[in-house]
Amino acid sequence: MATVVVNGPNQRRLNVKVTPGTVLNDVLNQACDRFGLTADSFTLRHGKNTVDLTLPFRLSRLGPGAKLDLIRREGGKAGSVITVALQFIDNSIPRMIEKFPSSATIWEILKKFEDNSGGKLMLTERAVPDGTQQGAGRLYYEMPTIHIVSRELASLDDLKKSLAALGFTSGTALLRIKFTQTTIPFEEAILQFADLNPKPDTAEGSSSASASTSALTPAEPSASEPVSEDLTPESSTPATSTPLIDTETYPLPTFPDQIAPPETSNTQIEPVHRENTDVGPNNRELSVFNPGNSTVPSAAVVNIDEKEYDMSINQARQYQAQLKAATINKRLLTEAQKQKLADEEKARRLAVDKVDIRVRFPEGSIIQSVFTQTDTTDDLYTFVKGIMRNPGSDFHLALPGPKQDPIPASDKRIIVDLGITHATLLNFYWKESVGVSIKKQDPLSAEYREKARKLEAPKEPDSIMVDDETPANQARKGSSSGGGGSGSGASKVPKWLKFGKK
Repeated sequence: MATVVVNGPNQRRLNVKVTPGTVLNDVLNQACDRFGLTADSFTLRHGKNTVDLTLPFRLSRLGPGAKLDLIRREGGKAGSVITVALQFIDNSIPRMIEKFPSSATIWEILKKFEDNSGGKLMLTERAVPDGTQQGAGRLYYEMPTIHIVSRELASLDDLKKSLAALGFTSGTALLRIKFTQTTIPFEEAILQFADLNPKPDTAEGSSSASASTSALTPAEPSASEPVSEDLTPESSTPATSTPLIDTETYPLPTFPDQIAPPETSNTQIEPVHRENTDVGPNNRELSVFNPGNSTVPSAAVVNIDEKEYDMSINQARQYQAQLKAATINKRLLTEAQKQKLADEEKARRLAVDKVDIRVRFPEGSIIQSVFTQTDTTDDLYTFVKGIMRNPGSDFHLALPGPKQDPIPASDKRIIVDLGITHATLLNFYWKESVGVSIKKQDPLSAEYREKARKLEAPKEPDSIMVDDETPANQARKGSSSGGGGSGSGASKVPKWLKFGKK
């Protein structure tokens, strides 16, 4: 272990023991603490050259017993501009370069790079589940670990240090980053982030310093100020005037997938022919409809102007905003947030008293009934079997769609457990064990086939034409001067086709 001599003010002297890996900035801090001085206002000089405080002792070209003079910085405290490059150790993201004042902390620098990425880069608030536990697991904080020259910053206290405290007062600096999983729960780490955020006046000072340096050009480094790492100016990113951090406390974020579901009204969706119901098995309301005679679907007969499907400018903007929101990284939900969402969903289901369910058979016949909160899927299957001609044949019910997952007969409640809270159509499927002769027969018994009636298609409502881009006063002027013309030249969208408001 070698020793260097630091000559302080008033002919004071301090012997500092160093190792080959000791950074000279640590020597400066130790000497200033001993002499009762502020390290931001002083630096070290060997002979006629100023010492690079970012270098370790083995790279500083100083020998054992070297004499260092403690002198004041030129221009007072460290407030110069430093070009900082951020590089991922695994090279997964290209290197980014930005200018910062020497008073900026490592945390502020990481937040600045996050802001420059437009939300696509998450550096300071990452969380990972615990892979050692079974189930969902608890979220733990994934801390950024910074390698700067030969020093590793691997704690929240290290991230509070400024560039000047690390010995960078001019020139360039390279931060090499990786992420390490910690044992700190993520909800506790969020509370600790408040200590890393600067005060409002500090944030304003940092932003003004950053804005003032945006017009400066980097000077060529002199021979006495060696560059710590090689930087590539081609990969630099333009500086912005966004402040580093502009809040004193860390707010809990709100994500699109955590928005509470809309409140459901007490009015239920009433299918057609609800007033002409009969009595089915177990004294349950029943409506039976015959299959249609036409081979052409009713939807194919309706004539719709193709212009109604054109997207307006407002709709295109909303769609673009949805695509942009889908590209933003979303933090995993904590156990408390998951439980809260589950409780809200359960309360929403319990608010529904009854629901209308239709069952459509393969040949087109439809039966409809009402089920309450206490009804289970066993009751649903029992109801369907009571209407069938061959109740002993195997079948299953499924929701329409690409998956068509069967709904098993069990004690699960239809509304609360399955989440069927509105009028729903279920498809009837025969199982493979059923013979072809049974499949060709009428699925309904003769008693209920006599009660069947025609299912009338609801009348098409008059579409309300709305022009999102034409102001109301211009629309009134056009209607008064147009002489009853039907076309307006602008793209009009029916009200039922518009996007819902967020």
